[in-house]
Amino acid sequence: MSDRWIEDGSFLKLANLRLTYAVPYSNSWLQGLKVWAEGNNLFTITKYLGTDPEVSARNSALYQGVDNGLVPRGRSFNIGLAINL
Repeated sequence: MSDRWIEDGSFLKLANLRLTYAVPYSNSWLQGLKVWAEGNNLFTITKYLGTDPEVSARNSALYQGVDNGLVPRGRSFNIGLAINL
């Protein structure tokens, strides 16, 4: 093992954000309506040169922080509508 390639792995990450709006509408058959939008893995602020400072090759003590070019977590966006009858 060598410490030649050790980097600062500190980071700030917005992992999940969900915004919900309750539409102010109701009648005899509709009790409520909600619209929501969600984003996962939105951004990471770091000086780490690898793809993602959270990704490790294995869980053992010797491989913590070793990314070996692994694929980082994907980013996703979702929208939805909740109808209460």
